[in-house]
Amino acid sequence: MTPEQASQQSSSARTAVIKRLIHSMLRERAEVAKIHISELPDSELSGLGEAFLYHFYYGLLLSDPDYYCYIYQENGHVAGFTAFSTDSASVCRRGIFRSWPRMVWILTAEIFRRPPLIVAIMKSAGSFFSPKRVLCAEIKAEAMSTAVAGPYRSVEYFRRTGTNIAQALYLTVA
Repeated sequence: MTPEQASQQSSSARTAVIKRLIHSMLRERAEVAKIHISELPDSELSGLGEAFLYHFYYGLLLSDPDYYCYIYQENGHVAGFTAFSTDSASVCRRGIFRSWPRMVWILTAEIFRRPPLIVAIMKSAGSFFSPKRVLCAEIKAEAMSTAVAGPYRSVEYFRRTGTNIAQALYLTVA
C-alpha cells in the first residue's frame, strides 16, 4: 500500500508499528532489501544486489547476537528500517566465515547476470571489515544502514501523520 492509498483511509484505521526484524519475516526482509536498493543506490551493498541483501545482510546476519535491524511498518508494509551492530566488523566476518559457500553461490549467480558486479564486490570487501558511524554512544552501536522509502519522507506524509520515521527508529534503538 502506498502512502497515497493509506491517506485515503481514515486516520483511525492507520496502524504503525516498530519491531525487530527476524529471519522468519520473509516478506519484510524482501521489502527492506528493496528499500535499501532504491533509497541507498550508491551504497556499496546495493551494488551487490537485492539477493545478497535479502539472503545475507538482512537474512543470515540476523542470527548474530551483535546485529539488529528494526523496521517501521505502516498498515503492514515496511516504510523504513535501521540496521546496527555493537561490532559490525566482527558481525560481518562471522557471517562470511559461517556461510561462505552460500555467499559464493549468491554472488556467482549475480555475477552471471551482471558481470560488472565483480568491481562492486572488490569495493565492498573493505566495508565488511571496517567500523561504521556510531549510532548511539550510550549503547556503543554502529549504524550499518538506515533508509526510509521515498513517499514516507514527504512533507505531506509528515503533516498527515506527524511521524518522522527515521527519528522514530533511532529513538527506539536508543
